[in-house]
Amino acid sequence: MVDGIIICQSDEVQQVMNMFKTTFNEFMGNDPADIKKALSFAKLAKFIQASVLEMSKSDQARSQIIDQIPKDITIKDMMFKAESNRHFTFDEFEIVLDTIDNMGIEDEHIFYSTEVFDKPKCCWMGMIYMVE
Repeated sequence: MVDGIIICQSDEVQQVMNMFKTTFNEFMGNDPADIKKALSFAKLAKFIQASVLEMSKSDQARSQIIDQIPKDITIKDMMFKAESNRHFTFDEFEIVLDTIDNMGIEDEHIFYSTEVFDKPKCCWMGMIYMVE
């Protein structure tokens, strides 16, 4: 159980719940206490998302996500999820990793998840971030 409040629109609640479900499924090898510590937050968390119609435009979705993060904050913890109709190539995902790495967040406070779904020509990215 994680205590805290995530700010999102009412129609985004299911997406937030899905992010937690799939992220924790992928990190079953991690110590649950470490995950709880990283995601237990005293301040509000924020959910942001972006989507594009073609996987070839995934850089636009990534830019939309990054543009939604205020410049004057320090992110302590974050969850990032990407969904598309195919797996990201190493080069495509490396751009995402480099962008997030440049934010200065410690690796143990970042949780990634990717999922392939049956929606042709679609790419969705979502992020939950907590500030210090």
